Amino acid sequence: MKTVLFVIDNLGKGGAQSITVSLANYLASMQNIHVKLAVLNNQNQECFVNDLVQVVDLKINTIFSNGKLWKNKKLSSDEIVRVNDVLNSQSYDLIVLGFHNGYYLYNYLWEKDKVYFWMHGAVLEKRPANLFIKKIQQNLRFLKHKNKFKKIFNNKNIIAVSSDLKIKYEKIVPTANFNIIPNGINLQKFSTSDQIEEKKWDILFVGRLVKLKQVDHAIKAYALSNLTGKLGILGEGPEQSTLIDLVNKLKVNDRVDFLGWSNHPNEIIKQANTVCLCSSSEGSPISLLEALANNVPIISYDSSSSISLLFDNEVMQSYLIPKNDIKALADGFNKIINSSYPIPLEVKRLIDIDTMANSFLDLIK
Repeated sequence: MKTVLFVIDNLGKGGAQSITVSLANYLASMQNIHVKLAVLNNQNQECFVNDLVQVVDLKINTIFSNGKLWKNKKLSSDEIVRVNDVLNSQSYDLIVLGFHNGYYLYNYLWEKDKVYFWMHGAVLEKRPANLFIKKIQQNLRFLKHKNKFKKIFNNKNIIAVSSDLKIKYEKIVPTANFNIIPNGINLQKFSTSDQIEEKKWDILFVGRLVKLKQVDHAIKAYALSNLTGKLGILGEGPEQSTLIDLVNKLKVNDRVDFLGWSNHPNEIIKQANTVCLCSSSEGSPISLLEALANNVPIISYDSSSSISLLFDNEVMQSYLIPKNDIKALADGFNKIINSSYPIPLEVKRLIDIDTMANSFLDLIK
């Protein structure tokens, strides 16, 4: 019997939470695999966890379990006792620390040789700035975070979801051991028999409404397109009011639907002709995998090696759009609605969670 421990901040809304739970559920269904899922603070659970997975709420103070990675995080004496009782009281074959405050639990675990840090996307970022003083401030901020990054990941085992992340971060921590494992999805959960013929949206964006996702590009591209249907935006986040203002400014109120958050995104994805992504940077986005699993075509900026891998075939390659090219994205919207494509079998094999699960099990020494 092999025992795998996952540690994650919470089980709320987000791609990191979704893929962690999906993998935990899948591994737990395999023979001779026991999975424990330790949640720093599980006050607001949104993800469904299989009964085969042992879920442990560490009830860590939100000062530790929430917030930015760059703030110093230390457990209280009571929390250390709880971690020792609940986690360190048994042995594991593999320990995976998830994004991103879970990384700080490394200092409190006894079997450090079993630990891997799972990077789902960009951890270290330099924010754009126009004013000179702002540029200086952002450069100083970046250098500070870079030093903290080195301290956290120096000589550690890291799982990166794309080769882009590996190339980017091994320059900063060359002593780290990187393993590339793209995200996968459990295709058995998706039925191909209940496809919806009447679609509600031409294009659907799925994800957090944050600057990194550049949802404004999708809105601008849709406004430029010749499409007469609707753009759906499925998600919530701090950029929502700014995006609503943009929709009003472009006078496309009747062509854009803000759908909020859904615990059942697949039911909405099925009602779209296409799912789009236009992030400035990405890891291995779950929204694209869910669309493909639902036989819904995708179109995306070339924001990561994992994304470009999905489009690396004759059928889909023309729908991989140069990053930040809004006009090309608009042209892509026109093309994909007028001449859609079937999802190639090779792509389905590529995104199958079984491939991902076995790659994780191969990490066991």
